[in-house]
Amino acid sequence: MGAVTPPNGTEIDPEVKAAVLAVMSPPIMRMASDFQKNSLGLVWLCLWRQSWRLAGLPIMGPGLVGAAFGPHPDLLVTEEGETIAVRGADVRY
Repeated sequence: MGAVTPPNGTEIDPEVKAAVLAVMSPPIMRMASDFQKNSLGLVWLCLWRQSWRLAGLPIMGPGLVGAAFGPHPDLLVTEEGETIAVRGADVRY
């Protein structure tokens, strides 16, 4: 399998393409889902004044548990690409 050519004409090495796809993996999507659950529950709590506003807490529960115990990325890169953090064997960055 050769190099992939994007529309701008430059070639991308297949190993680089595989690394990019590995970064955009399903754990990232799961973390986004946890964030959405937390946001929805918090908005519910803030919008309503009646006692049924507490229904937002069970919505936030799975999101908080997923954020605490779910998968964490092995590599963190800042938007500018100047700072990189790699998770070690002791699960610390």
